[in-house]
Amino acid sequence: MLGFGVACGDIIVSIFHKINGKNDIASKRRRFNMFHTIGEAAGEIWRILQDEESLSLSAVVRRVKKPQAVAYMGIGWLAREEKLVFTETNRGMSISLKK
Repeated sequence: MLGFGVACGDIIVSIFHKINGKNDIASKRRRFNMFHTIGEAAGEIWRILQDEESLSLSAVVRRVKKPQAVAYMGIGWLAREEKLVFTETNRGMSISLKK
């Protein structure tokens, strides 16, 4: 489901434009690159969770080879697509792939 990613990207780009006053081809290219980067993070998270039954949210973010904010966006992307199960634990939140 691309809708959530597009909405997040639009918000990020909109904020960027308000700060920098830009709406040129270079900023559109950065927007596409951000979608690509978030999609890569979502794929990496998917693969991590395929290998592990369940991991804490922080453990997943640590294992992703992207900036923390991008890792959380990747988790959000998968959550919006209803691919994840979130479980509260004594120590916080864990996530696993929906079966």
